[in-house]
Formats: sequence, structure tokens, C-alpha cells
Amino acid sequence: MSGDQPGSNHEQAPAPGGVDFLGIIQRGTTGRHELPSGQPEVNQPGYRPGGNNADVVRIGTDASNTVNIVNKTVELSFKDPNFDNKMMYAATHGADKFNKIKIDDLPSNYVVHTWIDKNGYFLWYDDGTRGPKDRHYLPNNAMSLEANSMHLDLERERINDNQQFAKNNFGGFRNFDRSFVPASDGTTNSTSYYWKIAGATPEALAIQEHALRESVRSSANPYFKIYLSDIEAAQGLQPLRERAAQGLPFNPNNEYTRGKIDAALSLSKAAFDQTNTTLGQVGQYPSLNVYLPLAPQRPYWDYKKGADDFIGFWGGGYNQSYGRQQNLTSLRGLIMSGVVPRVHDLPEQR
Repeated sequence: MSGDQPGSNHEQAPAPGGVDFLGIIQRGTTGRHELPSGQPEVNQPGYRPGGNNADVVRIGTDASNTVNIVNKTVELSFKDPNFDNKMMYAATHGADKFNKIKIDDLPSNYVVHTWIDKNGYFLWYDDGTRGPKDRHYLPNNAMSLEANSMHLDLERERINDNQQFAKNNFGGFRNFDRSFVPASDGTTNSTSYYWKIAGATPEALAIQEHALRESVRSSANPYFKIYLSDIEAAQGLQPLRERAAQGLPFNPNNEYTRGKIDAALSLSKAAFDQTNTTLGQVGQYPSLNVYLPLAPQRPYWDYKKGADDFIGFWGGGYNQSYGRQQNLTSLRGLIMSGVVPRVHDLPEQR
């Protein structure tokens, strides 16, 4: 995608591979990758040069990868030619020691943006005169970023990037609302939604699948599971849609499609179980017949101080993951029966 603006995705992405979703769910969503054996010795917190007493960790083996981690923040310089090497080294050998990135020496006219490609989430610098030339890939454990006067919530940025990427490639993720009744619409209305996503290119879906899977593994936000569930279901239908578009016969009950629908169901169930457990802790449950919308940007408020926002975030995930389970269960039944509504029988997206 050399020279392209973020959001214009023309790169070749790896074909979707097998994913251990059950393992992901069992390990939880906040676990980190285990540190490799034989990692270099890390200094203990101590006195920071310059006279400021702080929690400081120095990690690395030489000038090309040594960084300071101060109060859970990895400090990097915009001018450092080893910027990427140091950031990835810190993530590989000290992911449990930081969750924030601080970029020093950034020119005052530069703005930091984030986006996704086949390698995951990255940051790029915008000086107002040209598109991005360099992509600095973000470690999964980094949840915030500071540069000049900018303070980015990287969790929010990842949600925004996935929403915009979905909008660019297939019209965006859908809210199932009060006009949607799973019992009657699960076999047609929801199928048209997944069928529409399946109209995106395989490369675009593979890029988003990879990015969302990274976030499912590293974040406790249930909306990443919901979004990944939609992508998995669409990938399962994509080969059927491609054959239908060519007027060729297709067999819905095939191993690839079944596996993708089962993965989507597992993810939706995991999101529902997570939101159900959290809501149960405070005895607050929204209705299951009037759907709250997707609300991934609502913060994790203390329910006693911000009950509406708490319910907006968790209740939206609860309702939307529940609806997806109903949809996918109906769709799975059709697939196991070797039947999917013919293309011309599918209603237009509402």
C-alpha cells in the first residue's frame, strides 16, 4: 500500500488461518503473550538520572534496543533511528512493565494518527503536507500514547479504526434494534447483513480479522469480540457469495463455512457471558426485547457514579451479543441443512 492514505487498503493480506478461539476465550481477554525464555536482565526500579525519584526500569542489550520504562511508560524519541526496534524489543521482553508510550522530540506541527493494515495497528505522523511514509506498529499491551500535548487512548483508537475500516469496506457494523426480532428475522434479515459484509474483498476481511484478533487477546473490551464475530461469519459466507455471483452452484454445508460460523458463535457467546457477568455484579440488566445499541466508546464508569454510561457500554454489548447469538444459531441451522436463502430472496440492508 505504498503511497496510499490510511483507509485505502489494497495490500495483499495473508489468507485467514486457523484460530484457537476456544483457547482465546479460556485464557481470558486481558492476558499477555508469555515472555520468551532467555530474556535479558532487567534493572530494578531505582533512582532516575536527573534527580527525579521514579519507578524506572532499563531494558535492552545495546544502543539499538535499550529503553527506559518510567512509571509504566516506555520513553522513545521521534529522532531515534532505532525507534521501531526499541518499541518492539520493549514489547517482546517487557510487555508486563509498560502500558503507555511517550514520544519525545516530536515537531510541534505533527499530529499522530493510527490505522490498521495486514500487520496490525500502527501509528503514523501527519505534518499537514503529505500522507504517511512510515508505519510504526503498536505493541498490543500499549493502551495510551503521549506526544507533545496529545494524549491518545489507544483502546479508543483501535475501536475507531475498526469502525472506520468496516465503514470503508462494507458499510460498517450493524446495530440490531427494536425492529429486529431474532425469532423471525434470524434466517433472512441477519443473513443479509453477513452476506453484505461478505461482499468486501478477502484481503480487507483478513486485515480486519487479524487486527480484531489482536485486540480480543489483549483487551477486556467485549466489543472487539462482537466485531470479530461479524467478520468470522462473513468470511464463512464469502465463498458462497462468490460462487453465487458467478451463477455457480454452492454447498453451504462445508467444513470452512461451518468452522467460521462456529467461531463467530463462540465469540458472540463469550461477549454475552462477559457482559452478563459484569451486569450481574451490580444487578442491572437491560431488556432483551428492546435492544440497546453498540456503545464501544462508553468508558468503564463506576456504576454508582455513572450508571447510565455503565449500562450504555455493558448493556449495549449484552443486547447486541445476545442478538448475534440468535442470528448465528439460525444461520448455522440453515447451513447444516445445506440451505441459504437465494441471493435474490435476501432483503436489502435496512
